Order: sequence, then structure tokens, then C-alpha cells
Amino acid sequence: NDAIVDTRNANSKISWIATPWINTNNTHGTGCSLSSALAAVRPLVDSWEEAAKSVKSWMNKALSSGSALQVGTVGKGHGPIDHLIQIAPVNFLSTARRITSDIEDKITNTTFFEQLIDGDMELKRFANYLAQDNCYLSDYGSLLDKAANLAPNQSEKNFFKNLANIGTEDELRMHDEWHKSNGFSNLARNSKGEINLSLASKVTNGYINHLRLAAVKDDYEILISALLPCIFLYGEMVSGLKKKIDPEKLNNNIFKNWIELYADPENVKISLQMSEIVNKNAESVNQEKWTEMLKVYRKSAELEFEFFEQ
Repeated sequence: NDAIVDTRNANSKISWIATPWINTNNTHGTGCSLSSALAAVRPLVDSWEEAAKSVKSWMNKALSSGSALQVGTVGKGHGPIDHLIQIAPVNFLSTARRITSDIEDKITNTTFFEQLIDGDMELKRFANYLAQDNCYLSDYGSLLDKAANLAPNQSEKNFFKNLANIGTEDELRMHDEWHKSNGFSNLARNSKGEINLSLASKVTNGYINHLRLAAVKDDYEILISALLPCIFLYGEMVSGLKKKIDPEKLNNNIFKNWIELYADPENVKISLQMSEIVNKNAESVNQEKWTEMLKVYRKSAELEFEFFEQ
């Protein structure tokens, strides 16, 4: 509880502003930040009380999102609050992207993407990447099915069910076609054509286990937050990648089908639909769950980077 008192008036009253307790170690600078925010907001509103209510709401969001910054809290110490929480519209994805902007930059600058643009990646490396993606998609599809079962309404159930059935099938089909047309056997399939999960790498297994852990408690919001980076970052990164390639050079690029699949407007549309679903569900969660959703999103984004780099 915080109290604000206007001492200039002998008849001033105490106004109590009660908000939920935020359990966090990211409390460094809260007093300075609160007073500075009060000074900045007061000229914009009619009273100190109105300013304090606005600032206290901002402070709670900044406290709850601070831990996702992962600054100053590794091992010990008190990290900062997330001062920029309301610079952009406050929805889950805008916040998640801000705290993972470093990871997005690293993904864009991986040798994997650089060599895709130039079309000069060693074919064996790309074949290995597709094989690992097959192992990953086998589990990812089942977790999309779980999200469909947990979804609170039919619209979201249908979305995740269709994505599990159609989306992953399209990707696996493209992988098989690329292997066949370039003279490679699909390393992740056994003699019966089944996905051989024993070939999953340490990085791939680490990503799969992270997603499984997010699904353990049957918590819909946590699960879809963990699943989102795979869909969103592929759509965002690859559509941006395609813009960097001269159309004539793209026609001669051996990875053209892969690039066009993920940069396809329909795929980008699916990415935005899933983002909207996560944003919508994040609106009604408490601060503790909001923070946990951001944590699992960031971890998935980190694992996306490691997946491309392996």
C-alpha cells in the first residue's frame, strides 16, 4: 500500500492506493522511478491522486515484467524494473519482442540465414537441419494438439487442431521433397518412413523438453506462450529474409522452396493469428502468470537461436 498526501492543504486527506503484491527481486530503483514518474505525469492530469493511481499501475507492470529482462539477478542481487513497459501498446507480444530483441538480432545474423540468402550453404548442413526439424515437429505437433484440447473456446480449438494437422504436414512434406530432389535420404526417417526420434540432437531434445515442461501443468496460457516463438519467429524472420534476396537470384536459390513456404503470406497470417490468440489470453492473467509467460517465451526464443546455430 502507498499513500499520497497533499500537504499544501490543511484539510488534505490520505488517499490509499492498493495494488497486488509483486513477488520479484527486480526492485532496484523503484522509489526513484516512482517519484520521477509522478513528477512527469502530474502536469498531465487534474490531481496528485489521479497521477499516483496512473503511476502505481505502471509501476506494478514494470515490477512484474522486470525479471524477464534477466538483468542483474543471475546468482544474486536486485535487477531493475522494466521502465519501458508502456512505451509501446501493452500487449504480450510487444512486451515479449522487446525483451527478446537481442535474440531476434542474433537469429537474423546467424550463418544459417546468411548462407540461405546467398544460397551457398553446404547441402549436408541443410539436410541435417531438416532432419532435426523433423524430430522437433513430431513433438511440436502433439503439443499443438494439447493446446487445442486446453483451448477455452471452439475457435481456438480449431486453430490449434488445424495447425497441428495441416501446418506440420506441409512442412514435413517440403522436407521430404527437398531431400528427394537433392539426392539425400531423409536422415530422420527410418526404413518404414517413420520419424526416428533417437536421432534428435542435444539442442533439439533440449527445445522439445522445454516445451514439454511448459505443458506439464495443463496451463493453456503458459503452453501457447512457449509454442509461439517457433511460429512467429519463422514467419517474421523468413519473410524479412526473402525481402533481402533479389527475385532473380531467388529463382536460382536451391533453398527457394523452404524460403517461400515460411515467407508465404498465408503462413505469416497464421503467425499473426496465433499472436492475437496469445495476446487475448494474456489480457486476463495475473501478474505472476504474465511474468511466467514472458519467461517461457524468451526461453523458446533462445532455443530457436540455438536450433539454427547447431
